[in-house]
Amino acid sequence: MASNDGFRLKINWDHSAQYFLIALFIIGLIIRLMALNSIPNGLFRDEAAKGLIAYNILETGKDLDGTPFPLFTRELSTYNTAIYSYLCIPFISLLGLNEVSVRLPAAIAGSLTILALYWALLPFIRRKYALAAAFFLTFLPWHIVFSRWANQGIMVPLFLCLSTGFMGRSFLRDSENPNQQKTILGKPYTGILLGFICLGLSLYIYDINKVFVPLFILTILISYRKDVMRNPKHWVVSIAVFILISLPIAAYTVINSSQSQSRFNRISLLEQGYGLIKTILVFISNWLTHFSPAYLFISGDANPRHGLPLTGILLLATAPFLIMGLIQLMKIRKTPWGQLVIGWLMIYPIAASLTIEGIPHALRTITGIPVICIICALGVEYFCAGYQKTLKPIRNLFSVIMIITLVFNITLIISGLFFIYPIQSAPYFQYGMKEAVESINQIESHYDLIMVSPSLGWPDIYFHFYSPRKDKSISSSKIHFFLDSEELTQSLVHLKPGGKALLVLSDYEIKELIPLKTINYPDGTTAIKLISYPQ
Repeated sequence: MASNDGFRLKINWDHSAQYFLIALFIIGLIIRLMALNSIPNGLFRDEAAKGLIAYNILETGKDLDGTPFPLFTRELSTYNTAIYSYLCIPFISLLGLNEVSVRLPAAIAGSLTILALYWALLPFIRRKYALAAAFFLTFLPWHIVFSRWANQGIMVPLFLCLSTGFMGRSFLRDSENPNQQKTILGKPYTGILLGFICLGLSLYIYDINKVFVPLFILTILISYRKDVMRNPKHWVVSIAVFILISLPIAAYTVINSSQSQSRFNRISLLEQGYGLIKTILVFISNWLTHFSPAYLFISGDANPRHGLPLTGILLLATAPFLIMGLIQLMKIRKTPWGQLVIGWLMIYPIAASLTIEGIPHALRTITGIPVICIICALGVEYFCAGYQKTLKPIRNLFSVIMIITLVFNITLIISGLFFIYPIQSAPYFQYGMKEAVESINQIESHYDLIMVSPSLGWPDIYFHFYSPRKDKSISSSKIHFFLDSEELTQSLVHLKPGGKALLVLSDYEIKELIPLKTINYPDGTTAIKLISYPQ
């Protein structure tokens, strides 16, 4: 039967939603998998490091520093959990070490989040609105871009959706349960335990969760305080399990703070020596910036690794639904579910706002992706509730405008992703390093010395990643990665009589010499040049 509220569409959502969901999942999978080897164009050094660690563990059982089966490992100059590298291992064993095998865990996790978000919302809102949230996530620029390159942050929304879904099935007595969901394993509080397990595991995914997850737990406890008071034993056990899971990463963070927190300490707002008043004002300014309409709908993150062209982090066509969703959120603000969504919206920019770099920052606020989709879905609910109350010509006109705008916006985003982004992203993903290494592998026998510039951004990782040798060691002792121009000059001065050197440089270095080969970005500008010396 058709629904009695909202649109009078002849759709039985209880039976048809699964087919729409499967369609969205397939579309989302295609968007996130198509041309994965070349969009983004190149391979960022962090991606190469993750892949190389995975390959080394697969072949030797050790990371690049020789630690056997590590939980924490060094990626270039920073220390992270090795979770993403472990996820790469099955794909590397099947496909070899390449761009696709390194990026597949992100693409798959991003696609699975579409299903997880829908499932998570079923205890709280009707199927068609949960489906609307999944629809918004499928085409969300903010989510698409991080689903296409090897960054462990993309798994954060997945774990947050799983946690919300598990807990939601324990909160059925405090929600309308519009879809008649059942408790996990028939026990009311199994879901809370599983939800806290997901939150504990999420701490090992991305450092930003060390700030967000405790705040999220506090938000849950405040929102569902009546349930906490009714059944404190179940909550105490679940929190105890969470603490137990989090102990290894907490201990590692404290014991190795100089390593594990080195990156955060450099960019932390709290380490800048500001006075209390200035620190608070900068934090508030940072927090507000993440809700700027220009950032959300027009410009997005300034870093092309964090955003797509022609859009902000959200689809412009979702702006009316976001506004209506906030109105709907105010209507349910006294319910535990409403308070959880409001709290989630308030806390997700906090971790990024505690830094001074790249504000607003799409990656450090990736915890906000599910809640933005949820609010947009609430906007659809608000729109549907008032649809029949509006004059027919007005509602028909508004519906047509919204559909055309949404289709146009999605078309624009997909076009930007597949036609503009490969050109735009190339310099930011160190395009040309693969071509440079492959060229050097072919001609290295003609040279006595190969000098590689540090301006290429950790170039040694690429010589390992693209090495033809099974052990991925650099195949020639001729290759040297010089630190500065003085070291380069000294090496060339001491070149044996009649000897030849190959210089691997950025475009702006040593412009007076004619390149043997130039590797260009897709837009035609020079990325890397190979220079034979002496000429």
